[in-house]
Amino acid sequence: SALMLVGDALRAMDRPEDALSAYAEAHQSAELYLEPIKRLIQTYNELGDSVKELEYLERLDRLSPLNVERKVQIGGLKLKLGNLTAADREFGKAVKLTTDQAMSLISGLSRNIAEQCMAQAPELAERYLRYSLEAKQKILSRSDMETFNALGLVLRMQGKWCEAVEEYRKALEIAPEDEIIRYNLALAFMDGQE
Repeated sequence: SALMLVGDALRAMDRPEDALSAYAEAHQSAELYLEPIKRLIQTYNELGDSVKELEYLERLDRLSPLNVERKVQIGGLKLKLGNLTAADREFGKAVKLTTDQAMSLISGLSRNIAEQCMAQAPELAERYLRYSLEAKQKILSRSDMETFNALGLVLRMQGKWCEAVEEYRKALEIAPEDEIIRYNLALAFMDGQE
């Protein structure tokens, strides 16, 4: 923290090279602390040193890879430095990350709506649970097992045990050892007297 303050003071005194030294020392003493890296990036940007700015942006991106704007910034610098292929790759990462984040938000919203509907309108809950799973189709993971379980339960509440079995089987493709899914699959078969 002291080195950061020294760097900020030196930068305010229009001594960017000395500020860079203080920020670099702060970064070396705590490599996982993001603020010194951010200050290095800002200072190199102010100095117009795109190569060093890019170096620290990529370092920051490795430590904190879920920042879309940073990926766009990295792509822009790579483009500025004449590396079209690398720039395109970064822009593609930004678009994919944004899409994944948006789909996760839609999925969460749909799941929340479904929970509100479960007791009084299971058919409506079914529709929103399906939206939730469809939104994350390409990024489904073990964290979605609750949604599969809820969908199976809603289907069973409507007497659609065969459809519940299908959904539980899809869930088992993602998490084959999930005991809760297996248990609920057995209950769905029991509902159908299978």
